[in-house]
Amino acid sequence: MALRTIQKVTVIGQTVAKLPVQLWDVHAAAKEGNVEHNESALLEKLGSLVVHDAEWRKELVCSGLTRKAILDDIETWAVSSATDEVTIAYFPGVAGLGKTTVSHSVAHRLYRDGRDLLGASFFFSRDVGSRNSPKNVVATIAYHLAHFHHAYRSELCYALRRPVPSSCERQFQELFLDPLKKSKKPPSPLLIVMDALDECAEGIFVLKLLLAAIQDVIGHIKIFFTSRPQDDIDNILEGHKFHRVRVLLDDDSNAEDIRAYFDTRLADLSLADGTPFPLLDRDTREALYRSAAGLFIWASTACNFLSGSFNLDADLRLLLHPSATGKDNPEECLSTLYDTVLRRSYESYNRAVLRENFLPVIRVILVLDKPLSLAGLAEVLGVEEVVVCTIVRSLHAVLHSPLNPAMKTGDDETVRVIHPSFYRYLTDPCNESPFRVNIQQTNLWLAYRYLVCIQQCVDRLIALTANTSTGGESDVESSKISPVIDTPDSNLDLTKAHLCTYREQLAAKLLKYLDLVDVHHSIAGLSIEEARRLFGTIRKVYLPLLLMNYR
Repeated sequence: MALRTIQKVTVIGQTVAKLPVQLWDVHAAAKEGNVEHNESALLEKLGSLVVHDAEWRKELVCSGLTRKAILDDIETWAVSSATDEVTIAYFPGVAGLGKTTVSHSVAHRLYRDGRDLLGASFFFSRDVGSRNSPKNVVATIAYHLAHFHHAYRSELCYALRRPVPSSCERQFQELFLDPLKKSKKPPSPLLIVMDALDECAEGIFVLKLLLAAIQDVIGHIKIFFTSRPQDDIDNILEGHKFHRVRVLLDDDSNAEDIRAYFDTRLADLSLADGTPFPLLDRDTREALYRSAAGLFIWASTACNFLSGSFNLDADLRLLLHPSATGKDNPEECLSTLYDTVLRRSYESYNRAVLRENFLPVIRVILVLDKPLSLAGLAEVLGVEEVVVCTIVRSLHAVLHSPLNPAMKTGDDETVRVIHPSFYRYLTDPCNESPFRVNIQQTNLWLAYRYLVCIQQCVDRLIALTANTSTGGESDVESSKISPVIDTPDSNLDLTKAHLCTYREQLAAKLLKYLDLVDVHHSIAGLSIEEARRLFGTIRKVYLPLLLMNYR
């Protein structure tokens, strides 16, 4: 009995002796949890600045049989400690070479299998307002880099205790460079992928920022970026160590990649009736390979064009006609292909309303500051949604849209061009095509359409306000208001939101092209009568000017 008591006392003594250590562990764990919670809260200060659709996407990587040599080359440079002094890799290439697909593939390779060698990515795009300027590039890269570079995350969160700087230069210094310099280096440098720097309005400015600081962050990051060839970039890189990635249009390896792409992509296509795409004879396949002239965008657009074909033989004749393929310049071949796509689409319409709205639909898609949904396009254009859907569906070879499953990404319901070369083709002043788009005239016409939409919103506000005051039901159907922006619960709030959206878009167009500064004041908070007076002034003073310039 005494022995058991002594054993119990001994066990209790040992347990009590361990309590301080256990209490310390609990305290440390709680502290660590609080730190993680605090850091997450601080990082969310960047949340409103992060461009979430600018990241790499797995569904856009290269086919497994293409670009293997170039991807191996970039990966070797990225992971090799022997290249620590060469912290930048540059992939220049003509439009349509496949640079963006390579960038997605590089990001995927360094991210997959838990390698954690990808720090961040940013894919510039001329067509997307949030991705064609340096405004939120630093915040986006910093936010994503903090999830993989833990020492940097702590220093960044310390910096985020202060207000987030508004200028790009200060963001770069205070949110990127200073925290990195104070951080312990990761086991291996993390790669930052920046695609299509030439599509950023101030891409040269971004590159200068990075080059000025790159020596201070060796061991922390490496940078891989792509661009169309530009003398300014070559001049800036002169004197810096960098790894140049080369792909020539007439390289044997590029030709083999084009062949592999065609073979893989065509095998996955189907015709309009849902039947699998037939195996093309050898001569036809060889003609397609040659017609691409080394450009992946030609191959991709041609496959899109053939997808869902109603008359495959006729479409192949259009693609492979000597007038379409007998060009010495690859960019001329691409322009001819775009002209073929547009003409085939336009000539397929039997209804006058489709032909009348064919160019307006294309023009608006090109000049919108923010892409719209099909319903939003219909509302701005003032046509039935079925008209817009028919036109957009017929242009599936060159447009992203929810009607084009092969090109649709995630939950994106907007309509925009697939590749910037299509925009450049349509807006080239030297282009003699009947489909050429005059950007300034189109913006003036779009400003007029915004005026009409503002008038409709004001009329609706009057009806809704009168209905609210009388307690009756509005005679205006809510279904006529299309979801151009996020839909509030109330019809009144929805219409006010639409009014503000149209005001902002109108002001942007007028200020950009007519310098009408006095138009640019807030409609938010105006009374109904004030909004009516504002619209009346705009309509009387500026509408004649808009129409005169457009004509």
